[in-house]
Amino acid sequence: NSASLNPTAAVTLEIWFYITSFSSVNNLLFDNSLAGTTFSYYVDIITENGTASFRWFSVIGGTGRNITSTTTKCPVRSWNQFMATYDGTQILLFLNGSQLANSITGISGALGTNTGQLRIGRSATGAVSASLNGFIYRPKIYSVGCNLAEHQDRYYRDITSASLQAATVLDLAMTEGSGSTIADISGNNNTATLGTSTTWNSANTPFKARSASSGRQATSGRLLVT
Repeated sequence: NSASLNPTAAVTLEIWFYITSFSSVNNLLFDNSLAGTTFSYYVDIITENGTASFRWFSVIGGTGRNITSTTTKCPVRSWNQFMATYDGTQILLFLNGSQLANSITGISGALGTNTGQLRIGRSATGAVSASLNGFIYRPKIYSVGCNLAEHQDRYYRDITSASLQAATVLDLAMTEGSGSTIADISGNNNTATLGTSTTWNSANTPFKARSASSGRQATSGRLLVT
């Protein structure tokens, strides 16, 4: 962990993920906690009664601000792009080009910080039972908030707004393809270390040659075919 991964004024989390099967209850996306106590940001997918919904936990201005279940459920065995943000006045969740109905508005204050390790795809305690089963691609963290238009640009067109680009504090591009670490190309040197039972995979990716026109998606959500 580092100070750059603990922004207090605002934060946006971004990740592509593909779930092959759900764990018993918790399926972690981001866990910036310490010994199970979350003051900063925590996002997972919780399975209840055969469905899976997104959750957000944080402490803002000294008060717990939590989204414990979302109306929108998590798709399985397909690539999804998820973003979660606290922009200084509200907490919003985005999935595959849409804003989820569940949000927290009319708030203010500093986001809490944690001194423990930030873990992606696994809980801060390292418990295997809470791991995300499947694939993840290019987790990113920004120290500013994000709106729906910026999320849609990220999801449909792989375009990053000037505001998000300038505030990127973690960008795990995952271009290595081997080894036990992943370089952070944000310039903050937040190098990631692969956990146990984590391996590289180049066959199952959310897109191929995204930078090429044939791999880009229009804002309508239809794939451009050239």
